[in-house]
Amino acid sequence: MSVIGGWFITAGAAFIIAIIIATIMRYGGFIAMIALIAVALFLLNSHLIRRKKGDADDELFVPSSMPKIPRRCGACSLSTSVRIRSACSTTSVRTTLET
Repeated sequence: MSVIGGWFITAGAAFIIAIIIATIMRYGGFIAMIALIAVALFLLNSHLIRRKKGDADDELFVPSSMPKIPRRCGACSLSTSVRIRSACSTTSVRTTLET
């Protein structure tokens, strides 16, 4: 399926949902409109709460698969290179030991 095909599917889904909501508003009257406004406010509120929670979680994200590498240079560079190579040996990335 191409991108344009996806646009048509999105447009079709939006059209069907708009028909359903318009039908609910037409036959449900004032009560249905109040209920739909309440649903819209609930969805907006839950979205804002998740967005705030997601922003806080992004700041604290630390991948657990990353090895702890000391920030030293000189004598420890060999052991650091070995740790990186052993951590990357489980993935498709290969490192070379520089001398």
